[in-house]
Amino acid sequence: MSNPLFRLENLHKSYKREGRDDLEVLRGISLSVEEKSFLTIVGRSGSGKSTILQLMAAFDKPTQGHVFFRESNLTSKNDEALSLYRNKHIGFIFQFHHLLPEFSALENVMIPGLIRQTGKRNEIEKKAVDLLNLVGLAERSDHKPSQMSGGEQQRVAIARSLMNEPEVIFADEPTGNLDSANSELVYTLLEKIHRDLNTTLIVVTHNADLAGMGQIRLEIKDGMFC
Repeated sequence: MSNPLFRLENLHKSYKREGRDDLEVLRGISLSVEEKSFLTIVGRSGSGKSTILQLMAAFDKPTQGHVFFRESNLTSKNDEALSLYRNKHIGFIFQFHHLLPEFSALENVMIPGLIRQTGKRNEIEKKAVDLLNLVGLAERSDHKPSQMSGGEQQRVAIARSLMNEPEVIFADEPTGNLDSANSELVYTLLEKIHRDLNTTLIVVTHNADLAGMGQIRLEIKDGMFC
């Protein structure tokens, strides 16, 4: 049997609060995630679901426990190694798209490739055009975020997350700021990415329809899986 893509071991996460007891968000999470799976995590606000993504994406480190990616312990790596891991292996879709306002849609999608230097600029640009076409926004490539709707901006963010051909896409409430019509477009795109690109998807959501699309659905409550 092959090793899992991710393995979480007894993850705890607490945050310091001045003059108050520490805020304990995760209370001993353990989990294995197989390659090419589609996992959704649901739970109320403050339950710890987004914190799990932050730890798996190495944006933060656990107070206790370990995160393994392909049996490599991320919690023991230095900042340079973690930066390389994020740029090479993962894509991240935020609730609020976090596009750079001064750049066009095309330039925003190109940025991860330019940072990683995956090829010549014209090659990176061609790939970015292909990704904008994938999300149905090729005709908006020259538009800046302020010239696009919220749903269009989120689709640009999805294209950006695919730029470096990541092994896993993390999505943190990807439809939390969208209306139902745009949410449906995002659902369709995520399903297509999983199906056609064989990309592992780990999605945090409170949306029942999106949660139901995953192969595996987990619920978290008070920092523990139910």
